[in-house]
Amino acid sequence: MSIRHLKTRKQFQSMLAHPPIAKTSHFALHRAPVHSLLDAEGGSLLFANPPGNAHSSDTPWWVGALVPKRWAKHAVTRNLVRRHVYAIALELSQRASACAPSCVDTPNGGAQPAVQQPHAYLVRLRSSFHTANVGKSAARTKNSAQKSHKSSKPLSHSATNVAKPLFKSAASERLKSAVREQLLTLFARAEQADSEARLRASAQAAVEVVPTADLKPLKEAGQDA
Repeated sequence: MSIRHLKTRKQFQSMLAHPPIAKTSHFALHRAPVHSLLDAEGGSLLFANPPGNAHSSDTPWWVGALVPKRWAKHAVTRNLVRRHVYAIALELSQRASACAPSCVDTPNGGAQPAVQQPHAYLVRLRSSFHTANVGKSAARTKNSAQKSHKSSKPLSHSATNVAKPLFKSAASERLKSAVREQLLTLFARAEQADSEARLRASAQAAVEVVPTADLKPLKEAGQDA
């Protein structure tokens, strides 16, 4: 299984219109079926296969990485995050393709073909790895301290160091390890949410397929008791 990169502004905007399916302290994962993402103006698919692969059996993952400068000021950090997003997406897509069963069991003991629908994924960086998430209260403390500094006394050490750096280097081995760990956690949480949703759907389907005639003897037995 291969991956293709999100490139156009419309592709990113269409993905951001879908709420995140999983989050970590630094990342959010958006996902949507490819067939549902249409160009609002032309009505064409935003994630269509290239002309030469129109009838290809390969089911690619469309993957994008949104790394705002607000959360990653250095270009080397932004490139590091993007590389890890694409590398882990490729690793997971290949693993999913190799481990995907030819059929899946249903609650009533039958089996049905496992259909893999192409999806698009957008990994969005939502906070900085180089600054601690201090929250609104700490930010207000820093702002008030700055205002008092303009009027009278110099800032104290505690007021000027509200946000402490988590990673001093823009691309250290420790930062690479942290990025990879959080991305793996992000996709694992998405998979866990999918598994729970499938279980709920299977249980609901099992309840709906029970014939009414099979329930009648149970009701009569309960009344006799």
